[in-house]
Formats: sequence, structure tokens, C-alpha cells
Amino acid sequence: YLDKYVIKTGKFGKYINDIRLNKNYNIDNYLKFNKLSINKITDVHIKEITTYPKNIGKYNNKGVVLYLGPYGYYIKYNGKNHKCKNKNISLKQFIKFINQ
Repeated sequence: YLDKYVIKTGKFGKYINDIRLNKNYNIDNYLKFNKLSINKITDVHIKEITTYPKNIGKYNNKGVVLYLGPYGYYIKYNGKNHKCKNKNISLKQFIKFINQ
């Protein structure tokens, strides 16, 4: 898994470059949130990092997307950010949460 990615440092901090897709993933937030140093990154970490942002679905014709930020997981929906403690949240759970 690690042979498909390269860890680099750029203008905005450390990031992972997917060699196949030439897509970059910032890892500073992940490192900070999980209290890890760059030399502790494994293929398990890379697999998780490259899943974000994660599309959860649509609600009221608007996208619901899960992100990993410097303070943990959050969901962007309808122009607002919503803190999320569960990285495995389903669309159904999010709709219940947003309508409380």
C-alpha cells in the first residue's frame, strides 16, 4: 500500500501524494488529531486519510460530506459545518442529528 503513495512537505504542510491519481491529501490535521508524528504513519493510516472527504449522501438535494479537520471529524452540509464524533456516521444518523 505504501508504494502507491509518497509523503511530501509543501507550502501548506505535510501531505500524501497518490502516485497513480496524482491526488494530494493533507495529513497535518490527521497527525494533530491522532497525536502522531510523521515517522509513525503506516499503510493503515494512509488508507484512512485517503478516504476523506467522504461523501455520505444527499439530504434535501444537498450534499452531506464528512471531513477530518484539526479538531476532529466534521460534516459540511448546506453551507455549515457540524462537529461529528462518529467517523462512521450514516446519512440516517446525520438527518436525525440535524433535526433535533
